Amino acid sequence: MLGNPYIFFYHESDHKRKDGESMKKEHLQVVIAGGGSTYTPGIVQAMISSREQFPFSSLILYDIDESRNDDMFEIINYMLKKKN
Repeated sequence: MLGNPYIFFYHESDHKRKDGESMKKEHLQVVIAGGGSTYTPGIVQAMISSREQFPFSSLILYDIDESRNDDMFEIINYMLKKKN
């Protein structure tokens, strides 16, 4: 049986490129296949730290190992709460 995906929504803000021009306000949805991997927290931390260059509005974790996906859900949820 395939695991259940977890979806996180991140607040949107006005994003500027390095040259000062505004980026299009697109609703970027990021899916991490293999979201139960131990690499996932590092990937998510890099995404959060790079919000100005990589504005995303939702993050979906997906892994065939439901237990690992559950664990990463708790870790990523904690990271997002701590960042806000």
